[in-house]
Amino acid sequence: MNCPKCEEGKLSKIRFTLDKSQAYLCDICGNYWYVWEAVNLFTGHVLDDNAKEKSVPEIYEFISKEDKDQQEIEDERERELYERY
Repeated sequence: MNCPKCEEGKLSKIRFTLDKSQAYLCDICGNYWYVWEAVNLFTGHVLDDNAKEKSVPEIYEFISKEDKDQQEIEDERERELYERY
C-alpha cells in the first residue's frame, strides 16, 4: 500500500514497543496510522523527527514476515473488493 500523504512511500506494519499497539508506517515521510484508523490523506500522525533519526528500534518494531505476508493478502483482497464496486 502506498502512503496517501507523500504518495511515494510504502506502508509497513509496525508494533509500538511501549503499548504494543499496531500501526502502518510510511518508510519515507514518517506518517503513521493505527490499524483501527482509516488510512487516507486527512488522517494519520507524524513520527517525531528525533525518532526517525535514531532509526527507532526502541520505539517500534516491524511485524514479523508471516504477519506482513498475511497483511499483503488482506490488502489484495481489499483492493479486489474495491475494484468490483
